[in-house]
Amino acid sequence: MSSQTLDFDVATFQGRYSSLFRRWTQARDVELVNTSTDNSTCHERIKKAAETFMNGRQWPQSTEVGVGPHYVWQKFLYFIGVHNEEPIEESCPDDDGDGLSSEGPKDMTLCALKPDDRLTDFVRDPSTSIGIFLSSYARSTGLIWADGNLECMAIIIEFYVKYLLCNNFVPSMESSLRPSLVLLEAAKLEMPAISILAKNFPDGFSRLCGKYLRWERFSSIPPFVNTPPPSPVEGQSLRPRVDWSSILCNALDQWSSSSPQASDDISGHAISPFDGRIIDCTVPLFYSSTDKAFRKPVDQGGLASIANHVEFFLTHTTGIVERSLRRIKSIQVPPPNSEPNPAAVDEVIQPKKVRIVLEPAPASWNDHQVAIYCEPEILAAPEHELPQVHDPQSTDIVLLIDEKTEVLALLKPGMGLGGTWVQVLRKDGATLEDFENVADDVLLTFWYMDNLTLIMPSFWSVRQ
Repeated sequence: MSSQTLDFDVATFQGRYSSLFRRWTQARDVELVNTSTDNSTCHERIKKAAETFMNGRQWPQSTEVGVGPHYVWQKFLYFIGVHNEEPIEESCPDDDGDGLSSEGPKDMTLCALKPDDRLTDFVRDPSTSIGIFLSSYARSTGLIWADGNLECMAIIIEFYVKYLLCNNFVPSMESSLRPSLVLLEAAKLEMPAISILAKNFPDGFSRLCGKYLRWERFSSIPPFVNTPPPSPVEGQSLRPRVDWSSILCNALDQWSSSSPQASDDISGHAISPFDGRIIDCTVPLFYSSTDKAFRKPVDQGGLASIANHVEFFLTHTTGIVERSLRRIKSIQVPPPNSEPNPAAVDEVIQPKKVRIVLEPAPASWNDHQVAIYCEPEILAAPEHELPQVHDPQSTDIVLLIDEKTEVLALLKPGMGLGGTWVQVLRKDGATLEDFENVADDVLLTFWYMDNLTLIMPSFWSVRQ
């Protein structure tokens, strides 16, 4: 057995538990492991390995309810069927409460399975079980709403998988366990990124587009959109179309005068660091384009550079507006020191933006956890015909975001993004024509992110 693939890259240990995992790594050479060669079953060997893994290392005391390595580990043991009872969220020693325990959200699909059945699933296909635990199960039980859990979940399971392999606990599982290490490498990068991305998107360019390119819901089905209109939401107001040309000019006059220095605060309150709980992004209006309390303000640098976008906002309007879950297909970063042609507005704006190609999410992602994204919806559409029929279940879209977005490196192909995507069109209808003089790197239509309410890892899995 190759030992190199079972070593740990300590550089991947980030966050509040990095020192703990470094100590675990250093202690691997002196671990006392009893791998008896009796006639015990795979189930018994897995349970024995879980016990010795638990007892053979230090576990930090939890400082938050339902957060931390020990709680995550107990949840994992219940998920794979080693434990019969689901762990409850124990009160912390310094909690001001009455010391009582509380039950967190439950995954009802798991409750229907007996522990032996869950353990059989893990033995048969550990990669799928681990993928479900780190994605759909972690979401349904609320594990992902704490940054501390996102930082440690994949690493703890990686330690356990390598513990099983290094000590040859279950020889018959070696070939099925090893593929899970690839999934866990992706999870170590993507899971902590979920929280950071949620707090930093939409980007500045998308927020500017949302501010000056307004859209409103339609009430009739356009013939060039291959989807039924969404059901009307009771009490929901439509965004009126207004004369943003005059408003934009007035805003530019104000920005040209002295203005207070930009801040990273929201509504006068400092942004909390990435070590706190985050809110369930499926709650209505969270990160909504109409709810300023949850939006990062447009930074002053973006406001100062709005002059570069004046002609863009005056000559463009919105096209199709789609609410859906899409998967990142590719990310195209503009070449360094690209020199745009100032002769055309699009050739000034686009070469400096990152292009993210989003493809429709596969139907298999849906386990009805997020009802709003079960089916894609077209919320609005232009009055005139588009160059081609738009089918949200088969058509790729190209999203433009700021090149200097600090968290761009956290986006990975295969990750799922749930939100509202707004198409941008030329007001003069030029997108209907066959351009002969447009540069090859200029898109005739593109999209911006109106809001982002759901982020899924590339290894998202659901229990069938």
